[in-house]
Amino acid sequence: MNLIRAKISGYELLLLFYNYLSDRGSKYFKPLVDKYFLLHNIKEIESELINRSNTDHKKLYDPKAFN
Repeated sequence: MNLIRAKISGYELLLLFYNYLSDRGSKYFKPLVDKYFLLHNIKEIESELINRSNTDHKKLYDPKAFN
């Protein structure tokens, strides 16, 4: 999994991040994200996340997705 995480580009990771928040993504993709820590490298692109005044999208995730 370390090799796969290393090969995911920042923009691909950003797409995965928001896919996880969709209805379909949370149903099918969420277990994989949590099990394999696919968002481990999100800190590299955190500035690219959509930031609205009262929304922190990272809070919508289980913290173990970022381990």
